[in-house]
Formats: sequence, C-alpha cells, structure tokens
Amino acid sequence: MEEHAIKLARERQVHVHELSKASEAKAEQRKVILSLKKQIADHESAMESLARQMEAMAIDGGCVEE
Repeated sequence: MEEHAIKLARERQVHVHELSKASEAKAEQRKVILSLKKQIADHESAMESLARQMEAMAIDGGCVEE
C-alpha cells in the first residue's frame, strides 16, 4: 500500500511539473503573440505614414495620376 502511495505521489509530481512547463510555454507564446501584434501595428502605422508622404509628394510635385 505504501509503495502504491509513493508511486502515485511521484506521478502527481511529474504531472504538476508538466503542467507548470506547459503553463510557462503558454505564457511565452502569449508574449510572442503580443510582440508580433505590436510589430504588425507599428508596420501598418509606418505604411500609412509612408502612403500619406507619397501622396503629399505627388500633390506637391503636380504629378497626380488618375
């Protein structure tokens, strides 16, 4: 009976450790996703700014093509 209890305790320990590792991995994935979302937002903002600059240059230069 005692051996069975020890075996169950070890299995539980392993399971808790695996859950902890999975939780850490999930937290890391969240960080990566948030970082990528920020990079995408920054890129979109930069592209919008560039488009406005190009439009202003085209208007100032008188070379607006339709």
